[in-house]
Amino acid sequence: MSSRAPRPGSVTFVVFLMWLFALGSIIGGVLILSNQDKVVVIGADPSTYAWASIIIGVFMALLAISLSLGSRLIRFLVILTMLVRIALDVYAWITIDNISVPQVAVSIIFALLVIGLLSTRRAAEFFRG
Repeated sequence: MSSRAPRPGSVTFVVFLMWLFALGSIIGGVLILSNQDKVVVIGADPSTYAWASIIIGVFMALLAISLSLGSRLIRFLVILTMLVRIALDVYAWITIDNISVPQVAVSIIFALLVIGLLSTRRAAEFFRG
C-alpha cells in the first residue's frame, strides 16, 4: 500500500493547463516564425522570441507528462518554467510592437494560476508523499 497522498484535483487541473500552455507556446512560436515579415520586435529578431516560445512549449509538454507522477523536482521545474514564461511574456509585451495584449495577459494569468495551484497545502502533501 502506498503512503502517497491522493493526487488532488488542483494537480490534475495543472497538468491540463500545462498542456494548454505548451500548445499555445508552440503554436504562437510557429505563427511568429511563419509571419516574421508582419512582426516587429524592437532591437531584436522575431525568430528569437519565436524559437524561445517553441522551446519552452516543448519543455512544458514534457513537464506536464511527468507532473502527475508526484516528483518534487518536477513540481519545482514547473513553477520555475512558469516564472520564465512570465518573464518571456513581459519581454514580448515590451519589445513587440503589434503583440496581442489579451493573449499575453491570459498567458501571464495562467502561469500565476499554475503556480498558485501547485502551492496549495494538498498539493504539497501529494508531492511530499
